Amino acid sequence: MSSPLVDELQRLDLQHNQWRLTLDGRLYIAPIPDPLPPGYEVLDIGIGTGLWAIEFADEHRNAVVTGVGLSPVQPSFVPPNCHFVVDDIEYDWVYDKQFDYIHGRFLSMGIRDWRRVFQQSFDTLKPGGWVEYQEAEPIFTANPSSPKPNLEMAALSDDVQEAATRIGVDIRQAHGWKGAIERAGFINHTLLHTRWPLGPWSKDPKEQAIGKMNQRNILNGIEGLTLAYLVRIRGDPAEEVRQRLERVRAEMKDPDVHMYMDLYVHVAHTPA
Repeated sequence: MSSPLVDELQRLDLQHNQWRLTLDGRLYIAPIPDPLPPGYEVLDIGIGTGLWAIEFADEHRNAVVTGVGLSPVQPSFVPPNCHFVVDDIEYDWVYDKQFDYIHGRFLSMGIRDWRRVFQQSFDTLKPGGWVEYQEAEPIFTANPSSPKPNLEMAALSDDVQEAATRIGVDIRQAHGWKGAIERAGFINHTLLHTRWPLGPWSKDPKEQAIGKMNQRNILNGIEGLTLAYLVRIRGDPAEEVRQRLERVRAEMKDPDVHMYMDLYVHVAHTPA
């Protein structure tokens, strides 16, 4: 039976599969050993449904995967080398071990102090350990060749960004993390920049597939992603916001409105 929670968990799993398609089937791009040595410690922060951690543990039986998140919504049946912890990564990280690899994904709408996250990642890694942040800037931009502008989505993106800044969250900063990551002590930083179209308008077959998935993802998730910012923080009337989101959804379905979202994967490691 469907429910708002079930629908959201399914949306997050769809989003996970978008990432896998983006990375050509991979879960990560960091050059960690293959095969992994026995007891390779992995920390996944902001786990969502836990699917990334579960699949990593399935594919790397030598790994010991710890997933950390705010909500205990992960399945109880998981690989024996995977377990989950309910915790808030914005507070002090307290673990009885250090890790070889840390992975985080899609956290930009909830983290206030990324410099602290970078520093705690560095302090929690073993010498030579790798970190990988797979992040999006959840702002949709009209493609230069779009037959029509994305007026409704552009205005909504601006208002969500403005609301986020009121609580200290910058949702448009992922592109510029290199300096902060290096100041935390990491070296050999690399950056992958890609995009997710919204809808199947791209001529590239891979982007078309991603665009179809992304359209479904955002159509199903846009209310949950924006309502709290606009109603609770800005004070906009809930019914007006819902009417506005209907106009945004109509624009998203318009085949003549071509827009996309930027994604960034930051990879670096600690000195050996």
